[in-house]
Amino acid sequence: MDEVAGMPQMQKANLLRAGPNTAIDEIDVRLIRLLQSDGRMSFVALANDLQLAEKTVRKRIADLRSTGCMDITVVTDPRSIGYHSIAMVGVKVDQGTSRNELAERLFELEVVDYAVTALGAYDILVELVCHDDSELATQIDNGLRKIAGIRDLEVFPYLRLHYQQPAWDRAQDKPNKGNVPPKYNLDPVDLSIIRLLSEDGRKPFLEIARLLEVSESQIRNRYSRLVDDGTLQVLAITNPKILGYALSAWVSVRVSANRSITEVADILAGFSSVAYLAICAGRYDIMMEVICVDRDDLYALLDNKIRKVDGISSIETFICSDFLYRKLVMPRTQK
Repeated sequence: MDEVAGMPQMQKANLLRAGPNTAIDEIDVRLIRLLQSDGRMSFVALANDLQLAEKTVRKRIADLRSTGCMDITVVTDPRSIGYHSIAMVGVKVDQGTSRNELAERLFELEVVDYAVTALGAYDILVELVCHDDSELATQIDNGLRKIAGIRDLEVFPYLRLHYQQPAWDRAQDKPNKGNVPPKYNLDPVDLSIIRLLSEDGRKPFLEIARLLEVSESQIRNRYSRLVDDGTLQVLAITNPKILGYALSAWVSVRVSANRSITEVADILAGFSSVAYLAICAGRYDIMMEVICVDRDDLYALLDNKIRKVDGISSIETFICSDFLYRKLVMPRTQK
């Protein structure tokens, strides 16, 4: 058990091009939606819901994962597993440099878990996930700034990851309740469970129990507690376009001096389409990812909801084209 719980060097995760490049049918879409609701839904339950043979469901899931249309993994606040310094970086590229090719090269840095090409003030937005501020500074100075093709960059360190919901349908229809920070009283067994599920969100509990040399019932109970207290979700990660959300954007907000940033963040996180929200240092107080059906949907969100929030002094929007994602596994060994 020590080898798993000891947080060894982060394994090289698969780089997922989250684009609708592979043909899928309506059954695949329904399957992905079910797995975005619960990534560990049993094959039997999935087969019954889709009225398919269980072996057909198993093959479809395997095909969706192998082609990069979908992955099933743990979603958790990076702080809960040892990453305490996160930043979004706005990148401007040199003339003649391909934004898409440069976005792919950014993943040569282990600390990069997300990059999106954008239309607006920045050509690329890239998220860096690090152990601490010292590692973040080193990765920016010795990593990002030395990549050919980058003309300029601006760093927005997260003060708090306030909200994340990568299940796109759930991001559209939120319960009317405030943001409740999860608890992080995790012991080595909890961390080991998270690590194994981050590698494969559908890894059987019995297999996890054998690897950790504990009972299967203990694994099930611990997993249920981690889910119930909001520490983690296991679900399918996919391109929102596959589920009918054709437009994504990043919206950056400045909050008036006489208004609480947290109060504004709580209101914004409750809006439909908001999938990810961070409270930041730097030029913006809040940066959030929104997932919309189309440009009219985005316009309605901006004009009818966000602009009407008391205390917002300015808004800047970046339309996203394609994005790349690498699943967060477990903390790397600090260098």
